[in-house]
Amino acid sequence: MHIEILAIVLATVLPITLAVAIGFVMARSKRQIDTETISRLATDFAMPALVFGTLAKGTTDWVEFVRMAGAGVLSLALLGAVGAVALRCAGLRLRTYVPSLTWGNGAFIGYPVALYAFGNIGLTHAIAFAAGSQVFNCTVVQAYAAGAANWRAVMRSPLLYAVVLGVLVRIAGLPLPVAVANSCSLLGGMTVPLMLILVGHSLARIPVTSVTRAALFSLFRIAMGASIAVGVAYMVGLGGVARSVLILQCSMPVAVLSYVFAQRWNNEPDEVAGLVVASTWMSVVSIPSLLGLLVE
Repeated sequence: MHIEILAIVLATVLPITLAVAIGFVMARSKRQIDTETISRLATDFAMPALVFGTLAKGTTDWVEFVRMAGAGVLSLALLGAVGAVALRCAGLRLRTYVPSLTWGNGAFIGYPVALYAFGNIGLTHAIAFAAGSQVFNCTVVQAYAAGAANWRAVMRSPLLYAVVLGVLVRIAGLPLPVAVANSCSLLGGMTVPLMLILVGHSLARIPVTSVTRAALFSLFRIAMGASIAVGVAYMVGLGGVARSVLILQCSMPVAVLSYVFAQRWNNEPDEVAGLVVASTWMSVVSIPSLLGLLVE
């Protein structure tokens, strides 16, 4: 790997690894963390502030934003469809595994990877992907997993309103007051470390079952997600940073929220926990490898 690319990969992966390790060590050492409060602080306040500030000040216009969000939804839908066929052939329960295929950790890990590897433009594309992913997973996928679309959860999400408001401000070309920009920067700055610490804490506490099956599933999700993203990027004309971010986001590890919803709908949560843990540890190798291929 070229020395400059290696430096970029190291600069991207090391901060993420250290933050995850802090959460992991704190959980293993029995130090108390109020994960519910921290999670709500990150998802209801810090993340919306980061998203709104990034979108309102971003250089990507709304057409590019919509195209990236649409490419994300299409990629995830194809990943779910192809995965369902493979899962059916393997004799595995679709309602347990399909949500874990489509719901990757695009926010908790995908945001910092995109930010550290590609700067604010990368973060903007990651936010666009996450906007489409959240709506798709909270409605279509949850309707499949539970038998009813979770519209109330979508409409109550502060992140949804942050996306809409940020896009509207960007379309209207309104200047963002310094006080608002500074507030978004201060609150949004908490997002990445809080989310990564939560990931590490979850990894230390979630039980792992069926390790071999979880590892094979994780390999499938990473490889198939990246492959589908390459094809979708070509279809919709995404190139450069947008293409790289789409590939990275589609090959992220299984989201911790998949485990939360598996518990809620009683869809074999212990199996899903194994997928979360196995895919996250596997991303220690897969993310640097993909960055080495995608960073120019």
